[in-house]
Amino acid sequence: MHGWIRISLIAQSLFLAACTEDLPSADTVAAESHVDCAALISAATQLAQKKKLTTDADFDRRALFSGMTHLNSHAVPAGLSEKQAFELLNARRAELIKSTAPDDILARAKACIERTPGG
Repeated sequence: MHGWIRISLIAQSLFLAACTEDLPSADTVAAESHVDCAALISAATQLAQKKKLTTDADFDRRALFSGMTHLNSHAVPAGLSEKQAFELLNARRAELIKSTAPDDILARAKACIERTPGG
């Protein structure tokens, strides 16, 4: 009987491992700066608007608040004006769209949303 339980647990573990979506590691998420997070969220939103990426309702509902919170979490302590902050955001977003696969952008943006300050 114990053998069947062990086999069942192993089978369940393998099934879960095979079905688990690849998400950014905790180290990757921790390494994202507030500017990177704001740019990732903005890039995912822009790609979705251009039909190059599909987002879900939770992402769509939380993206604006999260992106702006990340941007302000960098801009305010750095003493940046609104114009400077958006110039920085736009430049970083363009770099990300050019260099990063859309699915990776979305996965990283979702991870950033989950760690939004005050969110």
